[in-house]
Amino acid sequence: RLRVGCALGRLDSGVGAGWQLVSRVGDPTDLLGEQDLAWFRSLDGAIADVSGRGRLKDVDGAYERWFATHACEVFLARPDFYVFAAGDHADVPRFVSHLRKALQPSIQQGE
Repeated sequence: RLRVGCALGRLDSGVGAGWQLVSRVGDPTDLLGEQDLAWFRSLDGAIADVSGRGRLKDVDGAYERWFATHACEVFLARPDFYVFAAGDHADVPRFVSHLRKALQPSIQQGE
C-alpha cells in the first residue's frame, strides 16, 4: 500500500494502471529527456518515486522488500504487472528506449 497525502491505496489506483516506472531511490523523470517523457506519458505511463522523499510513501515496506529481494533500484512494469525491465536507477533512459523499440519496431527499422 502507498500513501499519497491523506489517501491510502495501491500503486495502480494512485498513479495509474498502464505502464509503470517505479524507483526506490528518486524520481525517474529526472533522467528522461522531454521527448522520452512525453512519449512514455502518451502511453498513460505512470511514474512513481517510492523512496519516501516524494509524494508517495511505501506504507508497509512491500516495495522496499521487493527491490531488496531483486537487487534493483527501479523497475518498468507492463500494464499486466509483469516486469519488463529492472536495474539501477541510471538505467531508466535505457529501459524507456528498449520499450519504445519494442512497441514501435516498424518505425525503428525505417530509420
